[in-house]
Amino acid sequence: MSIELLWLVIAIAAAVVAASVVAIAVAVWRLATDARVTTTRADRVLAVLDTELPPTLAALRTSAAELDALAGETAARLVLVERLAEEGQRTMAAVRELSNSVNEILRGPADTVNGVRRSAKMVGTGIAVGADRLRRAITGDESHPDPGP
Repeated sequence: MSIELLWLVIAIAAAVVAASVVAIAVAVWRLATDARVTTTRADRVLAVLDTELPPTLAALRTSAAELDALAGETAARLVLVERLAEEGQRTMAAVRELSNSVNEILRGPADTVNGVRRSAKMVGTGIAVGADRLRRAITGDESHPDPGP
């Protein structure tokens, strides 16, 4: 290998290294630009978070406290509703008992009257049959059969 060829190879290698350094520099420059844009955007996002996050957290804490209070009130109201439901059931049972008592009070005299009517009818029928037998016995009329008691 001659010296010129060696220098040519070294020059080509140096050119390749220089081109690589330029390509790396361009890539680093683009990366730095992207990093600057990303940093700017991140700063804006952090600024929004700094301004918006504390009020949002305060509102969330207030909402959580109100929900806790509501849960406590709901439990107390649920107990009250259960008591009212039990009282309603006891009232309905008392109304049913009262209705049955009123029904028995009203039906009792009616049943007595119906029983008296049946008894009077049976006695009346018995007297009529006995009178008819007596009449047939006196008159000697045996043409009508005895209807029986």
